[in-house]
Amino acid sequence: MPKVSYNADQQNEFLNSIMSYYNKDVLTANEIKHFVDKKKYATPYFLFRDENRKISRGVYSVALSASVTPIASVKKNVKSNSTIEQKTTVISSGPASMQADLSATVPSKDPTYVPFGNYSDIETIIKSKIFFPVYITGLSGNGKTMSITQACARLKRELVRINVTEETDELDLLGGTELVDGNTVNREGPVLLA
Repeated sequence: MPKVSYNADQQNEFLNSIMSYYNKDVLTANEIKHFVDKKKYATPYFLFRDENRKISRGVYSVALSASVTPIASVKKNVKSNSTIEQKTTVISSGPASMQADLSATVPSKDPTYVPFGNYSDIETIIKSKIFFPVYITGLSGNGKTMSITQACARLKRELVRINVTEETDELDLLGGTELVDGNTVNREGPVLLA
């Protein structure tokens, strides 16, 4: 079978369909394969190859916003005494309301995490509760996101994680007007939630 490329509209259609089918936004590769086989979709390589959607080995986020990864599901396998507090934002506009597909959470502490590098600087900035833009760079997998997540977990601060890719635009970050079930709805993006 030849590889079929999904365009942006087809990707959104696929993501809407699979989320409706399973009624959740974190799925295993087997669940995705079962859905593809049952509904006769082409293999969604865009989903499997997007590192921003990969939660762990064989587990992927199918959240509607391609730039948002659910934080609560990232550390399901880590046993911890801390609990996850989660806020869900409901946006109301005129005749319809829409639930945002992201949440602000206090991440779970990872008992195996060892602070390194500029962790103390990150913790100091977060503890100050003053907006201070920080740019962290480095190779993939060297712990940039983990250091921020663990600093927030230690300080019990909510975190909104946004993975920015070359396909992210300002509507993904700020939100905007969308058509939902024939009604116009304003959706706030993760920047406004944060």
